[in-house]
Amino acid sequence: MKRLEWVAVSTGISGLALPVLLATGLPQPLRAVAAFALIGFVPGFAVTRLMGFGDRLALVVVAVALSLALTAAVSTGLLYLTAWSWLRCVYVLGAVTLVASAARLGRFA
Repeated sequence: MKRLEWVAVSTGISGLALPVLLATGLPQPLRAVAAFALIGFVPGFAVTRLMGFGDRLALVVVAVALSLALTAAVSTGLLYLTAWSWLRCVYVLGAVTLVASAARLGRFA
């Protein structure tokens, strides 16, 4: 596999593993790190990789901003649907990450 494919695969695995780890009840320091990674970086990184940024610093900055925006949008959407819970929000963010990673892998196929 090419290097870019490994990045997409590892992002997809983290999008699947982080919600599961948060749902199973990690000890508090690990739970905070996993939640920060899922809410603050991973979904935005997966979506930003589809845009094809050349500059790595811009990729990281936009990934963090997009992750926070996605978290706010998902939370607001679940709130309007009267179905909000932190676990549902985490599952939806994981699903967004998986879909974006699969789309990235689909470009290489």
